[in-house]
Amino acid sequence: MNNVQVNFEDTCKGFLEVAKEAVHQTVSVIFEDPGVQELLVKLYQKGENFTIINLLFEVFMVLVVKMCSFIL
Repeated sequence: MNNVQVNFEDTCKGFLEVAKEAVHQTVSVIFEDPGVQELLVKLYQKGENFTIINLLFEVFMVLVVKMCSFIL
């Protein structure tokens, strides 16, 4: 049998770099979406009555609609 040694520190650093890039790409795609940009404008126009929960829910709904349109 071959003795295989894994350097866990390097492996974890590599994984974290991949995860960091994946999160960056995901956030970029989300915030480049015109629907999300429109919701962000609404957030600033509505002031205190429009909470972050409202914003997150609306962003989620925009993403769900877009995902469904890709599937269908």
